[in-house]
Amino acid sequence: MNNKSMEILIEKNPTQQRLKELGVSHWPIWEKDVSKFDWQYPEKESCYLLEGEAIIYHPSP
Repeated sequence: MNNKSMEILIEKNPTQQRLKELGVSHWPIWEKDVSKFDWQYPEKESCYLLEGEAIIYHPSP
């Protein structure tokens, strides 16, 4: 994976139409206790936070 091509896009308060376009109501719900872990996405990944918060960072190469 080319780290220079990684991008995090944040959409705040998406409209119901936007959520419908993405099919969010059919996505699985992932629940996770407080944790810290390394994670890499080889493909485009989308998520919407329903509750709580996340700190996501891209480490320097």
